[in-house]
Amino acid sequence: MTLPNLGYLSPEQLHALAAQLMQRVQTLDHQVDTLSKTVETMARRSPATKQ
Repeated sequence: MTLPNLGYLSPEQLHALAAQLMQRVQTLDHQVDTLSKTVETMARRSPATKQ
């Protein structure tokens, strides 16, 4: 993603960009949470990790 020069954006454009970025952060946060749960589940099932 290439960011525009923020100094030249109107308030409306800045608002739209902020909304897009927040949506992206929420999506990535959800993906990280899902992957973390998957890793935890796999670690519990793996006999190599049990001592």
